[in-house]
Amino acid sequence: STGTRNDYSCVPSSEDVEMNSNRECHHTTSPSRDTQYTSLRNIGDFIAVVGCVYFQYEQHRHHVILANLRRTKPGTAYSIPIGRWFKYVSCPHYFAEIMIYFMFAILLNGDENDARAWIDRWKYHSGIPTSYWLTISGDCISIMGALYELKQWILLAWVVTNLSISAIRSHDWYLANFELDYPPRRNRLIPFVW
Repeated sequence: STGTRNDYSCVPSSEDVEMNSNRECHHTTSPSRDTQYTSLRNIGDFIAVVGCVYFQYEQHRHHVILANLRRTKPGTAYSIPIGRWFKYVSCPHYFAEIMIYFMFAILLNGDENDARAWIDRWKYHSGIPTSYWLTISGDCISIMGALYELKQWILLAWVVTNLSISAIRSHDWYLANFELDYPPRRNRLIPFVW
């Protein structure tokens, strides 16, 4: 028996692994994909690439401002950073970092079939007998697939959480050390919001 091949993967299905050693790739394009979706995806990818480069530039500029604080005022331990996005937030370099990861998440936001193809590749190359996979409940595979499909958003959530905590601590440190000299309208991380 030749078995059936997945429409979204070059990995043979579990039936093909057991019954057929032929590993030909079979790939078809989903009929639901149309030119409009592809065009919007390309525009979104282009915007994400440009955004990523822009936010990397901004992050670098803010790191330069922080580095120059020690050089421009020798003999002082710390001073209040000013310029660019420091006008609005205490940690613009963190905000830029979050936006970089957001742009990466947009770029990595893939096809709905990517998760299933990954699971099929993992099953095939893991060395675990296919019969074992056939006895596992679909819940385990569904959870793995959902986590894999959301990996870029999970990473973004981690970065946002981590940098938000750091921004709170940095902002509080500025307030404690500079008290009345620190700009009162400067937010922690997100301009005009928080």
